[in-house]
Amino acid sequence: MYTAHLTSEQKKPVVEKTRQLISKPVQEKGKNRMLVAHAPNLADIMEYFPEIEGSLIIFKPLGENQFEYLATIHPDHWETLLEKKRE
Repeated sequence: MYTAHLTSEQKKPVVEKTRQLISKPVQEKGKNRMLVAHAPNLADIMEYFPEIEGSLIIFKPLGENQFEYLATIHPDHWETLLEKKRE
């Protein structure tokens, strides 16, 4: 749910659920979880607003509503990364 137009009180359940999903460790080794979110939602969770649309924000889930921000990959880097994978 897009949170930019919500009040602080209305945002609370959305922010909490998103935080739970980001922090929940993936159970199956070698697998990842992918979430699609809006930039304002990330700003509500970690005070980081990805300015470039379509950016991948990489987190390491730590459990118990904790996570570590690892990286941001902008869309203009995707092609290069895919080429390296093909090599």
